[in-house]
Amino acid sequence: MGLFSDDEYIEEAMIKSCLLYNKKEIKEKRNSLFHKTILSLIISGKVNTLIEIKEYFDKHHKTLFIDENRIQSAIKELVNNRFIELKDERIILTSDTQQESENHIRSITKLQKILIDEILEKIKSEYKKEIKNPQQIKSNIKNCINYYYTVSGLSFFELDTQKKMEDLPSIESIASKNISLEEQRELSNIIIYSIGSIIEKPTESQQDILEILARMYITTQIMNIDPLLKNFKGSIIKEKEFILDTDVVLYLITKNASLSEQYRIIIQQLLSCGCKIYIPQDVIREVFNHAEAATKRYFYVSNFLDSDDVIVRQNLKNVFIEDFYFTKHKEQSKELNWETYIGNFYNPRYGTALILEQIKMILGKNIKYNSMPFDVPINQEEFNLLEEKALEETNKTEKALHREEDKNEDIAKTDTMLYLKIKKLNEINNKRIGENDRADLLINKYYVLTNSSRIHYCAKSLNLNANVLCKPQSLMAYLSETGSNNTSEIKITSLFDNIFLLHTSKLVWEDIKTLVNSGIDIKGKSLVRLRFDLQEDIKDLLTCETVEDYNAIYERVNRKGYKFEDRIEDIMRDSQNKTKIIESMMQIIEQKNSEIKERDEQIEKAKKVIERQKYENRINRRRK
Repeated sequence: MGLFSDDEYIEEAMIKSCLLYNKKEIKEKRNSLFHKTILSLIISGKVNTLIEIKEYFDKHHKTLFIDENRIQSAIKELVNNRFIELKDERIILTSDTQQESENHIRSITKLQKILIDEILEKIKSEYKKEIKNPQQIKSNIKNCINYYYTVSGLSFFELDTQKKMEDLPSIESIASKNISLEEQRELSNIIIYSIGSIIEKPTESQQDILEILARMYITTQIMNIDPLLKNFKGSIIKEKEFILDTDVVLYLITKNASLSEQYRIIIQQLLSCGCKIYIPQDVIREVFNHAEAATKRYFYVSNFLDSDDVIVRQNLKNVFIEDFYFTKHKEQSKELNWETYIGNFYNPRYGTALILEQIKMILGKNIKYNSMPFDVPINQEEFNLLEEKALEETNKTEKALHREEDKNEDIAKTDTMLYLKIKKLNEINNKRIGENDRADLLINKYYVLTNSSRIHYCAKSLNLNANVLCKPQSLMAYLSETGSNNTSEIKITSLFDNIFLLHTSKLVWEDIKTLVNSGIDIKGKSLVRLRFDLQEDIKDLLTCETVEDYNAIYERVNRKGYKFEDRIEDIMRDSQNKTKIIESMMQIIEQKNSEIKERDEQIEKAKKVIERQKYENRINRRRK
């Protein structure tokens, strides 16, 4: 599992430590992360005395200044919980810990193997050819999954400055490792697509293992960065101010959507810690747009509402519709209908006023609405550059295909505005208090609470990146580690940015633009399906030179279940009608020509008969 770890044995030991802690009820939660870190060092065999533990922290965590008393206290707690025992001043694992550790890691390995086998079967079904080295493909799948969690983990608090993204291998190189040249390009793409599809739409058993892996990676990342959580104690967290992005607000104001309960817990915990929370006006407008989109999308997805939960989650792609579905099923309310439900959030006559009042009623008076911490000026040139880049990347997402262009522009604008304003606020504050923007946990005062990292990577490509985004699952994990939150069930997998599908969108974006420009209607079609359904047609569309060629592609694409835009359909129908008219006219002409030919033949025959008759008449006259 330690693909990117500096020490693979330490990482595996950390995983074992996390699993062991999850299996036991530990009374003292506040220092549990430090205890887990020490236990992982002991499990790895790197240390077995107090002095060796102290030397390890002095070398790898120089800024923590951990004294021997702190370590002794942790060792005492580990002894009391029967993780370790002392023999002649040496620290060793108890036999139970050793046994449990091996059992847990063996269990995880088994579940991971099942997941990899299922992904391999999906790859085989997509590839439709014999795979020469399936064991190598399995290895590449495993490394790709490690990559997914590593990169996702690096972005939790935008800590990718700790490990530069450009220093990591590309996902293509991992997927194609040791694959023959003839297989390489197609098969590596299929590996990426298959993993991305399963991460986005896992079965229940796949979801379980993905979440176990996610929790392990989250905690090991935290342990590596700040095992004492020195930058996230209650006295520090209360100084933070969070600006809520649209994706968070949507789950907060719905009751039964997949992440509603978890997000409400996060906000309650932040408020109880004394944090200030803001919802800007632009975010409220985006929530309104989302409700408006729900009214349009409902009629396209209502046929899924009688399906099982997994299918529903995969196809609804709108928080309001998702909430309506689960509310109706959870409360078994036959009286609840869609019009009544969405009417509580959306009414074009009232505009954003209705949904703002609804948000206020649900979230309460402790949140600051229609506002930011301070209004600060931002560089217009930076804004224009970042907005353009953000719009480009937003348009590459599958959801963007279902939106009107102006809505995508609004999203890019809001993301850019929030990012640059919070960046500026932190710069002003850090300058005031004499701190620089460091790669520490929540070192800044202001953060955008959001699930998306897209704007960060856009900013990074323009050298405008800053530590301003904070993910809900990060906060949940930290609150749990500090003892502020006792909730152990943390849904993580669904909260990650899916780097595989992001990669997919980049791979096919030029192709998608070609399809759109050619008039093919791709609404509702996944990127994977587009890629495999139309890759040959895309090439042909780029190279076709005659009307006949285009007509042939049109027929081929139609047979695959795709439609063209109305304007193209009208042209093709007109063309086909004209073709039919011409064909009909040609048939008439051909028929007339045939009739003329037949008439000419008859005339010619008649002429011959007449000539013959004239000849016989002349002969008869001479005889007389």
